[in-house]
Amino acid sequence: MFAVILLFVTAISTAFAPPPQRTTAPPVTTDAPSTGRASKSVERTIDASRQNPTTVEVEAGDLLTLTVSSDEAGAVELRELGQVKVIDPTTDAVFDVLPTQPGRYAVVLLGSERTVGTVRVTPREG
Repeated sequence: MFAVILLFVTAISTAFAPPPQRTTAPPVTTDAPSTGRASKSVERTIDASRQNPTTVEVEAGDLLTLTVSSDEAGAVELRELGQVKVIDPTTDAVFDVLPTQPGRYAVVLLGSERTVGTVRVTPREG
């Protein structure tokens, strides 16, 4: 009986309680921190089957979607940016990264440790 009364009191108090206040998150901005200029989305592709490594260039603060294709199965790493993806002849590796620091970042096939490309991040132009 006590449980029934407790459930009834809980239901009544919940029905008359004010709804919880909702807070909204601050707006998300895509401005690059250094210049205030809007970031842009950049799509690039590297073919790991090529003999010569490919260099991909983006500005710091741009959103890079990097697709890596290969005629071999394995894994590919975007060094220094902390991402590893599985790759095979039917499934490309797709990296979505937002590099903020200028520099050169190797794209490496794991196992063979062969560098198949480089992401070159340049300072954002004002």
